[in-house]
Amino acid sequence: MINITTFTVNKDDGSKQTVTIEPVLIELPGAKQFTGVYRLTDTDLTGKELGEVAFHLYKVGEWEFTGDAFSCAEQDQIVEFIKEKEPFDSIAFSEIVDGTEHHYRITDNEGHFGIEKDGIFIGVIEHNEDWEQIAGDPLPAELFEKLVSKIESFND
Repeated sequence: MINITTFTVNKDDGSKQTVTIEPVLIELPGAKQFTGVYRLTDTDLTGKELGEVAFHLYKVGEWEFTGDAFSCAEQDQIVEFIKEKEPFDSIAFSEIVDGTEHHYRITDNEGHFGIEKDGIFIGVIEHNEDWEQIAGDPLPAELFEKLVSKIESFND
């Protein structure tokens, strides 16, 4: 996720428009979770909402744009800017553990997979000869297997 930032769009009519790009977060107990959505507002005194771009957290590279303030070419500029700032190389999913729903994110960092639970770092796993956890408190076996399965199916 990128933090709040601005970007200048080259409009189809030759003009330029600077927009504010802000991540949309949800509150979880003790943490905030990124939704995969960025809100776009006019970077002027009005702060007029111009739309949102939502990246599919389960399908890398796919996104949807809401609002009619930008043409397809202008939308592409905004999406490319966000992708350059924050490559979408993570997997997000929810899982019920002991009757409570938890939100997990697996982020690939050159073969080391960082694991977050409800927005808090809980460990790193990697694959050498076998899958193994190399950082964090030991993960329960069932969760570890679920994480490995998600990584393997994501990379297929």
